[in-house]
Amino acid sequence: MSIHFKTFSELSLAQATELYNAGFTGYVVDIHLTVQGLIERLHTVCICPERSLVAFDEYQPVGFILNAFKTINGKKIVWNGGTAVIPTYRGKKVGHQLMEKTMQLYEQEQVDVATLEAISGNKAAISLYKKFEYDVVDKALFLSYPGKGMGSQKPSHYHDYTLERGMTLNAKLLSFYGYDVTWQTYGEHIRDGESIIAYKEGAAVGYALYKEVYKGSTLEQILLYQCQVHPDHKHNADIIVDALLTAVFESSSLSYTCKSINLLASNEEAVTWMHNQGAKLQISQVMMKKVM
Repeated sequence: MSIHFKTFSELSLAQATELYNAGFTGYVVDIHLTVQGLIERLHTVCICPERSLVAFDEYQPVGFILNAFKTINGKKIVWNGGTAVIPTYRGKKVGHQLMEKTMQLYEQEQVDVATLEAISGNKAAISLYKKFEYDVVDKALFLSYPGKGMGSQKPSHYHDYTLERGMTLNAKLLSFYGYDVTWQTYGEHIRDGESIIAYKEGAAVGYALYKEVYKGSTLEQILLYQCQVHPDHKHNADIIVDALLTAVFESSSLSYTCKSINLLASNEEAVTWMHNQGAKLQISQVMMKKVM
């Protein structure tokens, strides 16, 4: 076996899709994309194919790492949007070689902070990332419960706040909009996402980012991506979160599912709120960072 590297952009779309699906075969979460699905996936989370790496054994692509770059508050951030090796090459140090080459790329790109997420039960992947000095900084939770429709009782303090619905961009303009969350929950990465901003006496005190998923005209899911409270109002965080999430998950539909997407475990008020609705944990990931 002689591993060499090319960029993801050097693959045809058919090759890239075949490799992507093969790489995630047998993964904890079933991942299988069409060519169009892969294009949409890469575009939505801003993957840079020219700076994403593919490992080859002679002429066969056998693994890859996808990278996305962004400058936030003057720091260059990179997100590893997927590390995968095809089944017949697992256990042969291909992942380690991909990581070595990727670290060299990050140094060339003068990256300040590298981030990624890994399924909590994927011990081999987490161990690999730790070898390259990534640290676990939080957990990201996928929680789910059946929607209760408009019949759910609103909290007594619900009307203490003015709730304004809009695009995710509206929340991004807030002074306390935070990027210390997982990459996929950034507002600009939520396709067809929406926001609710809570105001108290004309000042914004919190926001939530979410998305409604329909099948035809029928609401199937409401997905929560972020729920944040202004630092100066943390003493009322549970009340603000209650008002925001009650608004996010209410619907006139009779049958739909309410879910969180990568909700950080450190966001105790939002996690507690979900649990109080009867939410069950579906998947847990670790959020990892490396300061370069």
